[in-house]
Amino acid sequence: MKRIEINRLSDDGTQTLGELRVIEEGKVIYECKTLELPYKDNSRNISCIPEGTYKVTRRFSEKYRHHFLINEVPNRSFILIHPANYYSQLRGCIAVGAEFKKINEDNYLDVADSKKTLLDLLKLITDDAVLSISYNKLKSEKMKKVQIAKTVLTAVRLVKKVLPIINKEDKSPKWVKVLKSVGAVAVATALILLGVDSDTILIIINTLIELV
Repeated sequence: MKRIEINRLSDDGTQTLGELRVIEEGKVIYECKTLELPYKDNSRNISCIPEGTYKVTRRFSEKYRHHFLINEVPNRSFILIHPANYYSQLRGCIAVGAEFKKINEDNYLDVADSKKTLLDLLKLITDDAVLSISYNKLKSEKMKKVQIAKTVLTAVRLVKKVLPIINKEDKSPKWVKVLKSVGAVAVATALILLGVDSDTILIIINTLIELV
């Protein structure tokens, strides 16, 4: 039985880049690149799937033709390995390609020759292959720090939209306003990590400020 390994190399909060290997009898017989969404607690449509081991079967649909289905993903369904070039084309699935390359103008690396790469994999992999997904441990700590920094920065930008309420209408002492600002950033950060959309976050922060 052939085994598939995906080693995730980086997660910048927007997309995840990785390397896929097909292994047979302990030898690597094929290698390519992978593109996924960032990891956001396995939330549907916005997150890649968790690390782990999964069974992979072949599947056919009118949209993607022949491709692969990743089975028994916790709290997710129809997670596929299918052709795509950009992270914006993904909702939790895995795109494969021959190389990383900037194809469009969004300044992010894409995967090239995706359809051909998938055809190569279809020739090599039969039903019930085992897929193992893991992170490159040498880069995982740095990746986590970058993700945290990006999340906090996004939270600060959101909170700036409601800071005028604190600064102008709030008659509390300055130190209380500072605490409210820090608290708002903390709440926004937590809600972003939970996958709450920005409009809802603003409503929640506004409500909390008014209550305090």
